[in-house]
Amino acid sequence: MNVLVACEESQTVCLAFRRLDHNAFSCDLQECSGGHHGYHFKGYNAAFLFF
Repeated sequence: MNVLVACEESQTVCLAFRRLDHNAFSCDLQECSGGHHGYHFKGYNAAFLFF
C-alpha cells in the first residue's frame, strides 16, 4: 500500500509503515529528522497527493 504521512518530520509513523512492507513517505515543511531523506518530501503536503 502507498502511504503519505503528512506533517511528520520525525518519520516515526512513516518508518513503522515501512517495517510492515508498505511504500510509505513522510511530508513536512521542515527537513526530516528521522535520517531517511529518501523517504521524505519537503514542502506543502497537498502538492504531493498525486505523485
